[in-house]
Amino acid sequence: MHCLRAVHFLLHSEKVTVNFSKPNVTFQGQGFESTIIVWNNSAKNTGTFYSATVDVFATGFVTNNISFKVCSCAHKT
Repeated sequence: MHCLRAVHFLLHSEKVTVNFSKPNVTFQGQGFESTIIVWNNSAKNTGTFYSATVDVFATGFVTNNISFKVCSCAHKT
């Protein structure tokens, strides 16, 4: 069985993890320029392995019409 997750937001700022227990998931966006998942992290903060915006550990993961972005921008205080 395949699970389809429609992504309807323009910009989503959150780290996304697809665990081993969730195989065959599809993220369907509305265009790579209009559907973007972004996370503010860098290898300097957490190491290379943990700096990804999206971690996928499950089999059968598919994305369509989505951009993924890592933003390691400095925060102004």
